[in-house]
Amino acid sequence: SPFHPYTIGLLNCRPRKSTQETKLKRLTEIPGSASELPNQGCSFHPRCPSALDQCKTQKPVLGSISPGRLASCWLNETE
Repeated sequence: SPFHPYTIGLLNCRPRKSTQETKLKRLTEIPGSASELPNQGCSFHPRCPSALDQCKTQKPVLGSISPGRLASCWLNETE
């Protein structure tokens, strides 16, 4: 059960054998380049559907979301 919105988006894009959905979901209209990461903020903010304003300017810290699970995401701070 992933936490980070970008990870959830990636998993939603994969083809599944046992589903009635025939179309794959898209992450965003313009996913951005994985080879050209931003100079500041979260590395995933250009491709993340849940990016906040602070994701563009501040790198999130790695924090515990549940016992034994860590995530580096500003949504962890707001929930």
